[in-house]
Amino acid sequence: MYQHRTVKAVEAMIKEAFKLAAPYIEIKGHNEDGLEVFKPLSESIEDPQALCVMTNWLAHYIEHANSVRFVGNQVPGIPALEQASQILKDIQRRRIWKVVVKFSGVPEEGIIEKICSHSTFLTPDALELAVAAYNWGMGENNPMEHVRFVSKCGGHAVHMREPELAIQGGMLPATFKEQYTSIICRSADPKLIAEAERCVKAYRDETSTESTLADKMVAMTPVKYTSD
Repeated sequence: MYQHRTVKAVEAMIKEAFKLAAPYIEIKGHNEDGLEVFKPLSESIEDPQALCVMTNWLAHYIEHANSVRFVGNQVPGIPALEQASQILKDIQRRRIWKVVVKFSGVPEEGIIEKICSHSTFLTPDALELAVAAYNWGMGENNPMEHVRFVSKCGGHAVHMREPELAIQGGMLPATFKEQYTSIICRSADPKLIAEAERCVKAYRDETSTESTLADKMVAMTPVKYTSD
């Protein structure tokens, strides 16, 4: 999965929109007895019939939930749906939340609160942590160790992990699985984004002697993304 900063911000917005709308949407599927029933959105992903219905139209429906109705029914005035609709409209209009910092390793406990402590109006609910693990396709293992190489002369297969074929000179990374954390400002308001960036910098300066956030900030395109 491509992990550009803007992609992570849009992903967080879509997740928030669906989380807000989920309690008010049900999809037709089957129960354990094979009977047709309407299921909550969170359960529909486990039902093949319901899952087939959950295509792009669902995002469009949430986005325009307050603009359409079935004959005889009123337009649902549900605040959570209105908020979800606004988030999806913001994506269409490029009012995107922003990743204010990305760093390697496990985030410090209470990092959001510590960042917000440097502001008089930035609150913890204005920021979001997005944690992702990256690897080369085989978890913590070097995938090259599982590839067989055949010599044209010898006619026998060997593995890269054998001592005589070990790569020297520091060409290999120390680990093949890393964790990275993004801190996302849950707003497109330039004032709030600027304040979040200022607070992150203040926190970074405060912790720089401990070699935490200051020396771990990165900009990278991973080889592979995993959710664990």
